Amino acid sequence: MKRTLLFLFCALMSTQMFSESSSPYADYYWYWDSIIYLEKGNREFIIYNDSLLSASDKENFTHTGDVSYPEYTNLKWGTTKPNAIIEDEEHVLYRAPSYKNGQHDCVFVSHRFLVKLKNSEDLTILQNMADQYNVTIIEEDYILPLWNLLQCGLPSTYNAMELANIFYESGLFAVTEPSFWYAHSDDETAIIPIIPNHPKSTKKILQNGILMIEKDGKTYNVMGMEVK
Repeated sequence: MKRTLLFLFCALMSTQMFSESSSPYADYYWYWDSIIYLEKGNREFIIYNDSLLSASDKENFTHTGDVSYPEYTNLKWGTTKPNAIIEDEEHVLYRAPSYKNGQHDCVFVSHRFLVKLKNSEDLTILQNMADQYNVTIIEEDYILPLWNLLQCGLPSTYNAMELANIFYESGLFAVTEPSFWYAHSDDETAIIPIIPNHPKSTKKILQNGILMIEKDGKTYNVMGMEVK
């Protein structure tokens, strides 16, 4: 009930607040039915046109990699250095913030999130909402039944964490999960995706209905924090 009321309130306020460059769905995510508030960091996750972005702007990235969108070519993702400003806005197609974490220097919101259906018949509901928010369902039954992997469209009004909040607060789905990536404080040259599909994970598990990863005998939640 509380998430439905919050969704309705945010829907009424979104136009006014977004015009002030502050989304009502930002800076928190849902852990089952509890809101986890986050402290914003000073770096960004960006998707950009690699062939058009200026060389000086590219110097502001600490990590980069390829990203696939069928309708685009030469796209890359990048994570910025602290307080860096990308001047060439025209060729930036997506941006999302970073957040501070007690164990890691920086946790980035990526361009993907997961949605767990209440039952298999709700896939049509998910598809309709995905169309409404310019989101693509990348994979159905991702890792486990009823889980679906979604990807933000380009351009996107909301980032992946905001969309995960919007989908959950609609009351139509069981669980949503933003895909966080983190840069470990001990190794600034490495960035590790918590979700989706961590390449070094031995398996993916559910704990209290929340998708986790198991790595080297330890279990981590979406923020990269070990779950005891």
